[in-house]
Amino acid sequence: MLRSPLALAAMFVLFTLQACQDTTVPAGTAGTFALRDIASTALPVTYYSGTDGTYTVLADTIELDGAGNVNRTFLIRRTASIYGADTVYRNRGVQEYRLDGTRIEIGSFKPCPPDALCAANDTGRFYGGVMRLGSFRTGQLRRWSYDRIAPLPQ
Repeated sequence: MLRSPLALAAMFVLFTLQACQDTTVPAGTAGTFALRDIASTALPVTYYSGTDGTYTVLADTIELDGAGNVNRTFLIRRTASIYGADTVYRNRGVQEYRLDGTRIEIGSFKPCPPDALCAANDTGRFYGGVMRLGSFRTGQLRRWSYDRIAPLPQ
């Protein structure tokens, strides 16, 4: 059966557009990731020490749900300089993520309101079961490396 060149061209365009669509999650990226190191230094990592105390990152866990949502748990220890008291702070929050191939961005995608101080999103890439992010969470840009510890539950 003969097809018109216009119909063949339309089928080619539709096939190409369908084949080039990016999926929500590249294969193997949804699941739970645990922080392994910050700037190649294994945890715990002290990122500030001054007269008011010492701040140390103990852990960070990122759960990607496969639908663009992130559940994140971040643990920091503060040791007071004067009394030496240890306090562990746990920050649990929900964020969003966007993927473009192996690239990922985690944070907020809403515009920052005028006169507000908004945190920069974490950005990075997947390398197999490892996710590497550039993050300002400790006050300066550093590379945070996460290992995939569990796939997304089925």
